[in-house]
Formats: sequence, C-alpha cells, structure tokens
Amino acid sequence: VNASVINLNESVSWTITVTNLGPSVAKDVNVTDVLDDGLVLVDVPSGVVKTADGFVWNIGDMAPYSNRTLTVVTKATKEGKLNNTVVVETSTNETDDTNNNANNTTQVDPICDLVINKTVNASVINLNESVSWTITVVNNGPSVAKDVVVTDTLDAGLEVVGTYANVTQSGNVLTWTIGEMAPYSNKTLTIVTKAVAEGKLNNTVHVDTTTNETNTTNNDANNTTQVDPICDLVISKTVNASVVNLNESVEWTITVVNNGPSVAEAVVVNDTLVDGLVVVGSYPDVTVSGNELIWNVGDMDPYTSRNITFITKVVKEGNLTNVVVVTTPTNETNTTNNDANNTTQV
Repeated sequence: VNASVINLNESVSWTITVTNLGPSVAKDVNVTDVLDDGLVLVDVPSGVVKTADGFVWNIGDMAPYSNRTLTVVTKATKEGKLNNTVVVETSTNETDDTNNNANNTTQVDPICDLVINKTVNASVINLNESVSWTITVVNNGPSVAKDVVVTDTLDAGLEVVGTYANVTQSGNVLTWTIGEMAPYSNKTLTIVTKAVAEGKLNNTVHVDTTTNETNTTNNDANNTTQVDPICDLVISKTVNASVVNLNESVEWTITVVNNGPSVAEAVVVNDTLVDGLVVVGSYPDVTVSGNELIWNVGDMDPYTSRNITFITKVVKEGNLTNVVVVTTPTNETNTTNNDANNTTQV
C-alpha cells in the first residue's frame, strides 16, 4: 500500500505482485481481491472484473520465473484500520500454496473542515447602545469534529450583556464550548454587547477542534462596529426680575448641561434679544452681532454644566422675552430641550 495512514475520503493505491517461481507455466492464473467495506474502487483497470466485495484480476498463463503487477486505486469511505486481502489461484499444481495469500492495511483517520463566520447587526451605533454579534460554525466534514471550542475576543470597549449557555467569560475573552459536531452541520450563537467606548470596535473569533482539519485558514473571523459619540444638551434661562421699570437693568442667566454620555463638541449658544433689550458691558466668550449674542462654550465633558450671566437695559415697555438655543455638531439623543426662554415685564 502506498500510505499506511490516510484521511477519510482520500485515495490510496494498492500494488499486487504475482510471481511464478516455476519451474512450469502457471495456467489460468486469477487473483481475487477482497476489499474492506470502507474501500471503494476508484477505477477498474483492464483485465479486472468488479465483484460485490472487491474484484478479480484475470492474469491467464504465466511463464516460469516471470511476474505480473497490478496497481489499483481505492477511496477510503470509513474511518479506522482498513484491510485489503488478495488470493492467487492457478489450475496448475503448486509445490507450495502457503504463499498464495497476502494482505495489507491502511489507517484511515478522521478529517474535517470547520468554517467560522461572525456578523454584526449594526455597522454604526452610538455610545452606550447595544449591538448583537452572531457566530456561526459549520463543519464541512467529512468526519465528526470533536471537542469544538470557539474563543471570542471582545474589544475593550464592549461589555457582555446577559449570560449564555455553554459560554464562559474570563476578562474580555468568551469561550463557547460546542463539543462534537456532526459532518455538514452548523451551530450558531448570538451575543449582545454594550458599547462603552467610542471608535471602531473589533470582535474576533477562533474555532478549534482536536480532529485533523483539511483547512485551518477559515478558522478565524472578525467583524467591527463603529461607535459614534452621542450627547444630550439641556439649556435653561432664568431672569433675576419678572417685573422691572423702563430704563432699569435686568440679569439673564443661561445654563447649559451635557447629560452625556459623550463629550459635546464645539457647543455654541445663540441668544436672540428682542427689541427693547440692550446689552450692558462685555462678557468673556460672548460676541454681539446685532440683536444676537453668541456664546462659544466649546467642548463640554459628559455630565458637566456651564453658565453665563449678562445684563441688559430695558428700553421698551411691555413683556420682553429672551430666547436661547444651544447647538453642537455631536449627535444628540434629544433636541427638544435645546432651546429655552424667559420673560420680564417692563
């Protein structure tokens, strides 16, 4: 046999050699080959007749001191030690028929091909949102894959939500113990994580088995999600007097709060003064353009607040309302609280 160890579904060659040690012609020589039930003939050479359990090779007459050789190829369709037995017969009397039998074996080992894949349900999410990762393992066979284990390495910005059957966690590494997988079967696991850091977060998985594999280049997979910043700015405005007299001054206090969870970048407050209010003095970070005050707050850390107070003189009677609006290029969860106003009676 050309290989003492092969894998399931691989081919193996068997070479049969018959020698006539003489001294006469050996007539009507036939070789009967009994194949193990896990061996299947790949092709049938000339002079070979296939049988239910193997084949017969019709050699015919053999001159003394001559030999004949036949090589057949079989495919291994079963695991374990597979045997191939041959018997040679002739119608001519023989001096010794103890050497008319021969056999050889090959060991057929299991082999598989595990393929792993990882998908994510959202390519872009916001900070503190959840995202689902689905891991799929396929055994392309042909053998059972034993002791299958998947290792999932989470980005430091991902936190696991909940617990999952057959999954253990150590730090940022999840271990999914699958066990045995029948050939041509698949297993799926979906894990939910919370994004606690901004940026591109990666999730990498690797599958292992104690069974030999035909291909290990498909044992790794990964996917990513982009975590964008998100914030919630809240603005409020208070006035120090609900009623004032004409030509008196009044103080307005604007407060901006960032409810997070991300930094709010380039925060700007626009205060539109009604006709009848005139700004008194100058204030840091505030510019005046016509009847509009522009307060460049800048970046605001999550869960912080900023405020500013400015004074106006009232030069017109009646109810005077002061409206403020806060904006940021950072995405917001809620923009209904981005404007405020207050009124004083002159």
